[in-house]
This record gives sequence, C-alpha cells and structure tokens, in this order.
Amino acid sequence: MHGESDLPSSDGGHGRRANIRRLLARRGLAPARQASIPRRPSPSDPAPLSPGQERLWFLERLAPKPGLYVDVTPVRIRGPLDETMLAEALRALVERHEILRTRFPLEDGSAFQRIEAEPQTTLEFREVRASEGIEPVEQALDLARQELRQPIDLESGPVFRARLYRLAEEDHVLLLVLHHMVHDGWSLRNLLRDLLTGYSRGHGSDERLEPLPCQYADFAVWQRSRIDAIVRQELPYWRQRLADLSPTEL
Repeated sequence: MHGESDLPSSDGGHGRRANIRRLLARRGLAPARQASIPRRPSPSDPAPLSPGQERLWFLERLAPKPGLYVDVTPVRIRGPLDETMLAEALRALVERHEILRTRFPLEDGSAFQRIEAEPQTTLEFREVRASEGIEPVEQALDLARQELRQPIDLESGPVFRARLYRLAEEDHVLLLVLHHMVHDGWSLRNLLRDLLTGYSRGHGSDERLEPLPCQYADFAVWQRSRIDAIVRQELPYWRQRLADLSPTEL
C-alpha cells in the first residue's frame, strides 16, 4: 500500500473530484498538481494510520473473519532458481519498504504504525511431490488456499510472509502473503518489480533501484496534516452556519 488510487470511476467520480478541486481552490486549499510528500522528522517514531488504513482496521474488527483481508499472490518460477539468493532479495525488499515491516499496535483504543528496525520475514521452503494421483501444482494451490485462511496478527506482525514450494528441480511456486493494510493492487506490482530487480542483481545485473522518495508512513503523516489543515479552516465556517439550527433541523 503505497498510496490511494485517483483513477476516474464510471459513476462520475472524476467530475466530483473536479468540483471538489474547484471548491478547495476558491478557499485557497487546492493541492499542487505534483505535491511533494516530505519525510517524517523521526522515522523511528510511531506514525498514524492513513484514513484508508483506519477504515480497513475498523472493518476487520467490526466483522472478524480469518483471511478476509489477506491476499495471496502465487508466482510460478520455471528454470534454475537460487533459493538463497531469493531469500536475500526478499529480505532486501522488506528493508526497502518500511510498510512490509510495520505492526499496528493499540494505544488508548487507537491503532498506529510501528515500523520495525529489522525485517521479520523469512522464506519458508517446502518440497511438493505428487501423491495419491494429485499433481504437485494442485498440492501447491491447496497449500495457497490454506495460507489464505491463516490470519495475520496486525498488532504483533509480521504482516508479510513468503513461501516457496518446489514442484520439480526447475519448477517452483513463490507465494507472497500480505495483509491489505500494507498493500493494494498498484503497490503489489511495484513489490514484484523490486523483488525481481533484487534477485537479478544477485546474478550480476547492473540494474539499480532508485532510493524511495518517501515511505507509506510519510504519506500517512502528510495526508493527516492536510486533512487537519482543511478541518481547522472549515470548522469555524460550519459552526457559524449551523449555530442557530436545532438538533431536529441538522
């Protein structure tokens, strides 16, 4: 999860966003087209949840169901595979993306982001062989379904785990298991790209990843600050407009 999508929707969402931007512009609150998100001053300090995370955190506790917000992504790998190098690439991935080593503990009834200094994720390996007429790939899919039913403890972590199933000497399935608090469809593509780049570098590739301009916790802090600024500016106006209304008129 590295931000929230701003794609136009089929229900007129693009038009509504344009209206909101015009309204904010009239009140001097219009964001820049390419807003710069600053790094937070103390990366080791706790960070607030973004509104999107807060909504998901609430929904999970409102109707708990194991695996409901857990996403399992299988990646078929054919050809030679260096398992040690893959494990190192996964560790580098978690080091690069703070959100993959984030826990969500509670304090005074509210959750916040706590980024661990060291990655907790390890690559668990399992040999899968044909048995009782069931092909290895079918067994791997069954194992993936079992992983989907395994809950992720947001308070204790880890929020990301990886499994590697060997179907044959040069045939593997890599399983990435993440909670939706830490990723979405857009960010998953970035994670897979960075993982592939890290593994390729271990094989002598000179491709390098540019340093990340910000982390998700930076985005959450920035987003909260902008929301707070809008509320502070708008609240006096609405207090004045609604001051003379009775509760039944609100």
